[in-house]
Amino acid sequence: MKVPTKNPYEVLGYFGMGGYNDCPLPAEQIAVAKYWYEKHGAVPAVITYDEIEFYVEKPVQTFEEAKKLAVEHYAFCYDIVDQCYGTFEKLADGLYKNIQWYFWWD
Repeated sequence: MKVPTKNPYEVLGYFGMGGYNDCPLPAEQIAVAKYWYEKHGAVPAVITYDEIEFYVEKPVQTFEEAKKLAVEHYAFCYDIVDQCYGTFEKLADGLYKNIQWYFWWD
């Protein structure tokens, strides 16, 4: 599907996904995605009714960066730790040099 946006992170505003199951509202998703796009080159690649996946052009290159990013991911989607990875350490391990980020709201 082609979405008429100037910036890739704006695509999150076209699907009305969010505002339920503790999933951020589209405006909040766009703000976070813009920050991650500018910092990591993260682009929304998959959007469903309860999932977002990002392709990341500039993945974190140190474990310290991965730990900081894990906190950001948890703030955006606490299910990523609580129901997927289990701990921040495992999430940070999963983010280290990874070009794909996954979020799911149950």
